[in-house]
Amino acid sequence: MLFGSELNAVAAELDCNGERIDKLAGYIEGINANKQTSLTVASILLGAVTTVTATTVNNKKASQRI
Repeated sequence: MLFGSELNAVAAELDCNGERIDKLAGYIEGINANKQTSLTVASILLGAVTTVTATTVNNKKASQRI
C-alpha cells in the first residue's frame, strides 16, 4: 500500500511537470510567433524602401542624361 501511494505521488508530480512544460512551450511559441511576424513586416518594409530608392536613383540618373 505504501509503495502504491509513493508510485501515485511520483506519477502526479511527473504529470504536473509535464503540464508546466507544455505551458512554457506555448509561451515560448507565442514569443517566437510575435518575433517572426515583426521580422517579416520589417523585411517587407525594407524591401519596399530599397526598391523605391533604387527606382528613384535610376530615374534621376536617366533624367540627368537627357
